[in-house]
Amino acid sequence: MKTALRDTISLLLTLLFTATCTAQVRIVNYNTGQPRGGLATVLEAIGEEAYIHGIHRPIDILLVQEQRRIRTDTENIASLLNEIYGTSVYRAGQLEGDETSNGATGRPGVIYRSDVVELLDESTVGRISFTGQARQALRYNFGLIGYPADASFYIYNSHYKAGNTFDDKKRRLVEAEAIRADSDQLGTADIIYAGDFNIRSSTEAMYRHLRSDGPGQALDPIDSAGTWHNTNRFKQLHTQSPVTRARYSRQTTGGMDDRLDFQLVTDGLMDSEGFDYIAGSYRAFGNNGTHPLNGEITQGSGAAPNVLEALTTATDHLPVVADYQLPANMLVQVTIPEVIALNQASAAWRVSVTNNHANRFAGDELDYEISWQDNTIAVTDVGGGNTIEHPIDLNFQQQGTHTLELSVTATSPKTANSIFNQSISYTVAFPGDANLDGLFNSSDLVAVFSVGEYEDMIANNSDWADGDWNADHEFDSGDLIAAFQTGAFERDPPTAGFVVPEPAGLSLFVLGVGGIASHLRRRRDSSTKA
Repeated sequence: MKTALRDTISLLLTLLFTATCTAQVRIVNYNTGQPRGGLATVLEAIGEEAYIHGIHRPIDILLVQEQRRIRTDTENIASLLNEIYGTSVYRAGQLEGDETSNGATGRPGVIYRSDVVELLDESTVGRISFTGQARQALRYNFGLIGYPADASFYIYNSHYKAGNTFDDKKRRLVEAEAIRADSDQLGTADIIYAGDFNIRSSTEAMYRHLRSDGPGQALDPIDSAGTWHNTNRFKQLHTQSPVTRARYSRQTTGGMDDRLDFQLVTDGLMDSEGFDYIAGSYRAFGNNGTHPLNGEITQGSGAAPNVLEALTTATDHLPVVADYQLPANMLVQVTIPEVIALNQASAAWRVSVTNNHANRFAGDELDYEISWQDNTIAVTDVGGGNTIEHPIDLNFQQQGTHTLELSVTATSPKTANSIFNQSISYTVAFPGDANLDGLFNSSDLVAVFSVGEYEDMIANNSDWADGDWNADHEFDSGDLIAAFQTGAFERDPPTAGFVVPEPAGLSLFVLGVGGIASHLRRRRDSSTKA
């Protein structure tokens, strides 16, 4: 019984994990150091949190700092995430940068969901020295699975020099200069600058250089300039330290008093187009500002008590979490019958165009043009989860096979499945011309019943005993005529246009069905024998 319950819970978790794969992207920056007790609780809680617009999903990209080695700390965290969700999609980046302490203070690293993003490239930025950059920053180039190549973006992951001396600040500036020299060469790319910045104020030279003009200019998505250190005004942004009393060896204490951890973005991630920051989603996880300044995070109410406690044992930082919308995702569906009755003016087929996202906050709005024959229609601002239907009349006046060229092209940036082209073929036939020979006669009835579906339908119809459609207690051609008159056979192609003939042609109709009726009756009688 316990095994069955465990399997059921595992299945539900897998379904939940899979269901979130087409939503937005959740990016987390977290100075975890080596994995410690409580880390799994924190990572799982981040995935369960619906901070804004009801959006919740597992972490897609986890940027970590103070990693001693990829094969130990970083890959262990990836394994931890795979264990939480019962999957194998989490992978660690493989590039290790240099640092002056030879691993003692740790390097940046990354873990990512390989079913959501693809790590296209990773490279080091800057050179280490005892008077300059303490650790090499790492630059990651990610692509979005299922999206075109131009939907890629970059992340710079840094652990800047700690301390507040003149030399410490100077060394942080050296790293910022190296990063901006590198990012400015990318042009107008979508860039995230993340990491443990180790700064106390927006006036510091390192921060001002990241924010300086140029192609790679960094913007604060929450626009919170000022002196963050030990200030009640910015208490909700503080990420260090969640404890006043150490829970493990060498843990930084002092309580919540510093905004050390950041995600800054370039302008392309703030323009509401394509891959973009979701306004209002940036937060220091577990911190809603209800704790006292310089107090422990457990004194607040920013998460469940067990999660707040886990934050105090996992590390001496809080995670920074932000959600990003995906570009639009176009889904085109065509509905058309293979056979249409001649002059059946009410018949039409439809093209449905959907922005295939869970909701309007998860993805960008879809813009597109739909074209057929001499018609072109431009449509804009189709929100996530919404569908636009386009009814298109066909040529019903000319018998035979016709072809129509359909094109749907997305005009919104970086849209997935942005081009749809299809040649649509359909046949116009006489009403009731089931065998498409251009005539309406008994052979059409043979064609109808050769499919077999209507024979079973008559034999099993619950409204009429044994196929006695006209309720005269006989099973003969009259029952078939009655069935057609009630519309029972006006169903899917090839008989969608099948109609009862005019009285002048009724005798031909009866002659055609007589043999079929006898066959059906014989089959019914034989099926009742013991």
